[in-house]
Amino acid sequence: MMRTVTTLVALAFLGVSCAHMNWDAGFSDEDRVGFLLQKSSSIADDADADIRNYIQARDILLRAMALQPRNAQAKSALASLESEIMTRKRNEYYAGRTSISQKRYVDAGVQFQRVLALRFSDKPEDVYDVSAKKSLNAIAPQLRKDIEALLKSADRKWQAKDTKGATDIYLRILRADPGNGTASGRIAEREDRLASEAHRYFDLGKRAYDARQYDTAVSYLNRSYWIKKDDATFDLLNRIAIMQANRRHVANAEAYIAKNDHYDALRLYRRCKLNDPLNSVYDAKIRMLTEKLTPSVDGWYNEAVQKYNESDFEAAVDLFERVTTVSENYKDARNFHEKSRQKLDAALRAVQ
Repeated sequence: MMRTVTTLVALAFLGVSCAHMNWDAGFSDEDRVGFLLQKSSSIADDADADIRNYIQARDILLRAMALQPRNAQAKSALASLESEIMTRKRNEYYAGRTSISQKRYVDAGVQFQRVLALRFSDKPEDVYDVSAKKSLNAIAPQLRKDIEALLKSADRKWQAKDTKGATDIYLRILRADPGNGTASGRIAEREDRLASEAHRYFDLGKRAYDARQYDTAVSYLNRSYWIKKDDATFDLLNRIAIMQANRRHVANAEAYIAKNDHYDALRLYRRCKLNDPLNSVYDAKIRMLTEKLTPSVDGWYNEAVQKYNESDFEAAVDLFERVTTVSENYKDARNFHEKSRQKLDAALRAVQ
């Protein structure tokens, strides 16, 4: 039971949606309520980013209550959250009244819209819902006038290619007047522009990648990913990063080979193979280097055992690692390597 609850809590913090969970996969109602409580708390914590998260968090708690109507923890969480929501509604309402007194009608519109966004859909309208609607109706002419002025200001920024400045104004308008078609249309147009720009940079990056101009490709792909974070761009950037790392490893490995340091060369080629398992070029290099090093393995193994018995664990770790890197025939070498590392770590801790 405890492991199941722990799993659910972990999933909650990772943002896994309840809709994507298989509730028939051996979870009890208690497990499900535990998950929902954690999920609700996580969403409510982000209410400053989006006030509607309060209502989403409450809806999740209502699901928990439907599963276990007498669950004391769920009841307490729901009562606490509803109290927090009502406090926020009251504060937003009175902030809106203050804005009206100061003739800041757009600010008032934003604040009254927040009040309405916090309405409990399963309950009758409360005094703040009703008062916010009345206040919006009362300031409608002044609000419309101020929004028209903001639209003109945003349009000027839009024409001057100040897309960010214009977008900030359009978003403010939508917070005060969610149904404003001009502002929502501009936001949609901006999203289309950004998507087109991201696609253009991705195409340029892909062409540079195909031409093996990897530094240029990374520059374009980073621009694309900054605009739009999608899997295709991320995968291509990751592939280039692996290829660039392997290029460095190969250059260093060949330098080691030139110095007859076949062991360090083998380590680097094995790393390349781990990064790019399908590249058969690395197989040939690994075979060649392994053949050169195999005659030395017996001597390394015997010396490693000797160093282990002499409690020279630092030397033993290095020698056993050499053995396991070159050959899989020494079955106890990995075990000795791990024991040597543990004893070395213990000795270092004792010194500290």
